[in-house]
Amino acid sequence: MIIKVVLVCSILCQFLATILSLRLIRVTGRRAAWTLIAAAIFLMIFRRGITLFRLVSGDMTHPPDLPAELVAFATSLCVLIGVALIAPLFFAIKNAEKELQEKEERVRTVADFTYNWEYWSGPGGGYIYVSPSCERITGYRPEEFIDDLHLIERITHPDDRVDLLRHIHSERDEEKVFSFEFRIVDRSGGEHWIEHICQPVRSADGRYLGRRASNSDISNRKKAEQALRASEKKYRELYESMRDGYVSVDLDGRITGCNLAFRSMLGYTDEEICKLTFKDIIPEKWHSAETEIINKQVLVKGYSEIYEKEYRRKDGTVIPVETRTYLIRDENYNTVGMWTSVSNITERKKIEEERKDAIEMKSHFVSTVSHELRTPLTAIRGGLDIVFDEVKELIDDRKKPFLDMTKRNIDRLSKMINDVLDFQKLEAGRMVFDMQEGDINELVEEVGVTMILLAEKKGLKFDIKLGEDLPLARFDRDRIIQVLANLVSNAIKFTEKGRITLVTAREEGVVKVSVHDTGPGIGEDEMPKLFREFTQLSSAKGRKLGGTGLGLAVSREIIEKHKGKIWAESKVGEGASFYFILPAG
Repeated sequence: MIIKVVLVCSILCQFLATILSLRLIRVTGRRAAWTLIAAAIFLMIFRRGITLFRLVSGDMTHPPDLPAELVAFATSLCVLIGVALIAPLFFAIKNAEKELQEKEERVRTVADFTYNWEYWSGPGGGYIYVSPSCERITGYRPEEFIDDLHLIERITHPDDRVDLLRHIHSERDEEKVFSFEFRIVDRSGGEHWIEHICQPVRSADGRYLGRRASNSDISNRKKAEQALRASEKKYRELYESMRDGYVSVDLDGRITGCNLAFRSMLGYTDEEICKLTFKDIIPEKWHSAETEIINKQVLVKGYSEIYEKEYRRKDGTVIPVETRTYLIRDENYNTVGMWTSVSNITERKKIEEERKDAIEMKSHFVSTVSHELRTPLTAIRGGLDIVFDEVKELIDDRKKPFLDMTKRNIDRLSKMINDVLDFQKLEAGRMVFDMQEGDINELVEEVGVTMILLAEKKGLKFDIKLGEDLPLARFDRDRIIQVLANLVSNAIKFTEKGRITLVTAREEGVVKVSVHDTGPGIGEDEMPKLFREFTQLSSAKGRKLGGTGLGLAVSREIIEKHKGKIWAESKVGEGASFYFILPAG
């Protein structure tokens, strides 16, 4: 019975040892060695099994020896224990190898799949590792760099090769981080700009292991920088060549930049003017006005309207300028300063003064001449009236038309003189307007009563159409009557048959007055000339010549002084319509 138990235990131990051996084949990968061990154990199992079978079946031809079986059992037990003790070690090694392999895979993935061209050179200068990205940039594979230490020198642009060699020599310094830029020529002949950065690599215990380098292809950045420099150069050339001056200041008023025109305008060099503030170049009398414009215009809406002021030059002289100021904002839309465009208007001011003097002289001359003409004309007209009243019964009918013609010419000449004087006053800004609130319909009716006789005398019909509920308007009564009389008399003068219509109407915010005739009309090419001073329309268009050509020009000036608008509409053969509008209220 005891020997049967010993045999079963031996077989069990050998079976377990075989199972563990087969597992170790998979773990260690050493198939031949562990297969032989498993086979040997299996033969031992087979032998013990045969012995146990004979014993159980009662075959005692070769009875088992108990001491020998006990030794066999002890051996099987030792084999099982040995295999059991070795197995965890192999399993730990296998797991460690697996973890190491995974770590190596992660490291390799990080290194091989970097976009930049990376490498690690050892203490002796040879490459330990070169990333596959080098082929994308240079066209050469990692192995080619590892096998040929001078490859990087050969592909470096000739103009940058000395700098590269100097850098390689400097890499012997084990402490510094180096960076520089150079060009390479790739395998296909293309040129690339490379930004190179390298730093020392050390082990955990501080041993120097070489240098780790990263090479970035910055060709696109270089192209952008080159384009930016070209754009800045073009802008600077344009900025410096502009006729007007440009100047910028910070929030404290210090001048931060200006162009050549501005420096020349004030007589300063670039170094001198950048030491000044805007108050140093603006006379004190303009400081408060400038501050008000900045606070009420520039800081509110980002820019100012065009305004005039003065600058003080380096030599102390003062020049008039016309300026406009704008805010300068940073990328976060914060105000960081202002810039101003500046025009030197010295010549313009001289011309304006000369023009003003010329207008004054012309005004004085016209006034004098007009006065000298008006005085005798008044006397002549008065004399003719007296003579005509006293001897009209004695004058022959054939002579009366000549006297009438003389009176009309005197009236026409008087009107011409009045037109010239009115235009001169308007041009010189000396005409005074008595603006009062009134009803435009009253003026139209008053002018209509006067003009209807002239129209009927010429055989024309005269209509007045007054709009209802017209708002009151502010106007100079005499001047608006003058405009109405001029428009209506023109309509009568240039209309041979048909009718004259005088109309008032209400429109949004304005009162509108119009005069319509059925005369020959005005050609499209003649329309722009209508309101020009001393301009008359061509008689070929059906308008008769005569007068100074100032009536409509004076009317335009009067209406514009009322902040209104005057215009005409016409087609040849369809008559003409003249309109003007005045603000309501």
